[in-house]
Formats: sequence, C-alpha cells, structure tokens
Amino acid sequence: MKIRFRLQPSVVLVACMAVAGLLAGTTGGIAAAASDQSLSKAKAAVKKLEQPQKFPALPSAPKPQAGKKIFIISVDQSLEGIARITTGVEDAAKLAGWTIVVIDGKSSPDNVTAGLQRAKSEGADGIVLEAFNSSYVQPEIDDVHAAGIPIVSVTSGSPVSNKGVAAEIGTVDYNKALGTAEGQFAIADSNANAKAIVFNDTSFVTAPPIADGAVAALKKCKRCKVLDKIDFTGADIVTSMSEKVRTALSQNPDANYIIVPYDFAATYAVQGVREAGKASDVKVLSTGGNLANIDAIRKGDAQVMTVAEPLEYFGYLAVDTLNRILQKSAAIPFNAPMKILVKSNLPPQGSPWTGDSSVAATFKKSWGS
Repeated sequence: MKIRFRLQPSVVLVACMAVAGLLAGTTGGIAAAASDQSLSKAKAAVKKLEQPQKFPALPSAPKPQAGKKIFIISVDQSLEGIARITTGVEDAAKLAGWTIVVIDGKSSPDNVTAGLQRAKSEGADGIVLEAFNSSYVQPEIDDVHAAGIPIVSVTSGSPVSNKGVAAEIGTVDYNKALGTAEGQFAIADSNANAKAIVFNDTSFVTAPPIADGAVAALKKCKRCKVLDKIDFTGADIVTSMSEKVRTALSQNPDANYIIVPYDFAATYAVQGVREAGKASDVKVLSTGGNLANIDAIRKGDAQVMTVAEPLEYFGYLAVDTLNRILQKSAAIPFNAPMKILVKSNLPPQGSPWTGDSSVAATFKKSWGS
C-alpha cells in the first residue's frame, strides 16, 4: 500500500511634474496600504498560532493486534527532536501492546543499514524510519520491502514513490507552514519593518521548505527585507554556525532577525548573535520546540520564538499508520498542529510542547481502546 502525503505593475511615464507628484503620492499610499494589510494578516495569523492547539479527531482504526514487533531506526538519538519522536513511538507501541527495538543511527548510514538488515533478519512486523532519507540506504529498503515488512518514514522527506516506503509522516506543505509562521512573526513583531537573514539547511530535504516559507512570507511585506539567504549543512552547526551568523551580521548591520529552520541550529545562532554584540538588537526565530530553546526564550535570550511541533504525536501517528497498513486499512493523511511559543505562553519548565490536548486519549479513542 502506498500513501502519498505531501512542497509588474507597468511604469507610467509622465511629462508634467505636478501629475508625477500626484502619482508618486498615490503610489506611496498604495504601498503603505499594502504594507498595512500584510501587517494585519501577519498579526492575525500569529495570534491564532499562539492560542491552544488541540489534536484533530482521528477516523476510527482497527484495534491494534497485540504482539507485533517493530523496529525504530533513527538518524541520531542524541538530537532532542529525534528522541521526542522515538518517545512517541514507544508510548504508542506500549498502548498497542507491541514490543519495540530501537536502533540509534548515530548519524551514520552504515548504522542505519545495519539496523534495516537486523530488522529483516529478526522478522520485524514493521519499521519506523526517523529523519533519515530512504534513498541513502536503497538496497536495504528494497530487501525489507521484498520481505513484506512495511516502512513508515517520519520527517525524512522519503518519497512514497519509493516502493519500499509505505507512508511518510510529515509533508512539504507542513514544513513550509512552519517557515511561514516564522516570517509572519517577524512581520508582526517588527510592525512590518523586519530585516531578516534567513538560513537554509541544504543537507536535509525537509529543511529548505522551511526557509522558503519564511522568505515567501516576508516578501509579502512591502517594508520588510530579506537581506540574505545563507545555505549551511547540519555538519556546520557545531563547527561554524556561530561564525556564519557573526559574518552575516557584520555584512548586514541593519538586520534585526535571524531565521533558522530548526532549534538545534538556533542555539548556535544565538551564540553568534552574542559574539557579534547584537544580543539586544537581533532576534532569533526557529522551529521545533526543544527544551533548551524554550528555556532560552524563558530567560529572555536572543531567541524569542520557536514554532513548536508536537513531535511525540508524530511518533503516535507512525504507529497508527503501521497498524492501519498491517490490517489493510487505509492510512490517514498527515495532519498535525503547530504552535508559536513566546515568553508569555511557554509550557511548564522542563517540558516540551506536546500539544494542548492528550495524545494518548486521541489515539485510544480512534483505536477503540
């Protein structure tokens, strides 16, 4: 079973200076009106996303058959967002009466390859592949598929046209919406005077849509500017992200926002802002909702906002999807909320945002358990 979830006005020449002056005044009025309109829309969108975000009701599913064995193969368990997805899978599997085996890829295709081979040899009933694009391990994906083991990919950008991937949890449109929220926040927060530097991670296929969403949102604001769009890779974050931010700020001294695609990068972006002596002038925006970033927002650091994702819910969705596939029931299209977190609406200290309604109750009701 395959489930596809998915990422000029004309110039009028005038001879009369008086008429030209009139037209210039009119044009300025139009530009101001357009800017005001983008500001009001951004403020409305931000206000909506700062409110409680509950999980949608799910269509009923067959009650999970106890005793299934699934493998979780993640890109790297040391990354908080990945660990949160794994927690969701583990909690959902326990609720379903399934056993799990967790394979930590440790950012190595070889480890992922070994995990897929082990899952096949041990007769797994299903596999959850977390944040690792299936194309990098295609021969093993093909072997697993030939063995009749369904793979559900989570935030991996794995194309479901790949015959070995049964479903993808996450969509290009969702990631673009994350970036759109970042851009809209910058517009609203700056009163339509955002001057942003946008960073784009080219090493993950799921990341560029976030940057694209932010840029597209900012371009709708007449007085806002995207001063630069800077590519980086995940390998750059620890070694050179702060330096990239410092350099960008020295080249764009008017910048007042740094927009990055996810929280791990934001931590080092904040460091770069501090090192540039701009902590009181430049605000860092991100997505994800990691604990470290929520704490930074709480403390009044340079990061002022994150667009939080209920990553545990993604893990539950992966189990729900496997359950439906194993029982030959149609999987449901991906649908998940997101929430803008600022200092005034953060979750309790020590807790990530996991949604504003119960994840477990949502799936218990769907499974009739």
